[in-house]
Amino acid sequence: MSGSTRGEHAAGGGHVAEFFDAGHEQFQALSSALWDPIGRASVAVARPAVGQRVLDACCGAGASAVPTAQAVGHAGAVDAVDLADRLLEEGRAAATEAGLGWIRFVRDDVTRFGEAASYDVVQCVLGVFLLPDMDAGTAHLIRLARP
Repeated sequence: MSGSTRGEHAAGGGHVAEFFDAGHEQFQALSSALWDPIGRASVAVARPAVGQRVLDACCGAGASAVPTAQAVGHAGAVDAVDLADRLLEEGRAAATEAGLGWIRFVRDDVTRFGEAASYDVVQCVLGVFLLPDMDAGTAHLIRLARP
């Protein structure tokens, strides 16, 4: 299966990515009224601190990843992970426009991404319901958080 991301087809992620890639314009049309306010509110609750390393799982176009990068500052780092190429492109553009060089948008399957205990904060704002096995996917994300 050429062009697939690690674990994408095993986890059913190919269909999710195709859905969001196909509807990226409609998704973006809702950003200022829906996704961005939800992302900002979620970051306000998570309260990432300056210098922290954060994983934003199922990041979409960066509605929570961009404000997280602003919160952690250049001393921190944000890995924003999703399967939808078009949304990742939008996130990269927003991060570049905001001068956030410490955020990395990565196309990968979040249920297989990362190393254990490597993040200060792990957040999945609106994508947890898209995980093919929410229990296993959530357990994997929890393992990525430092104690």
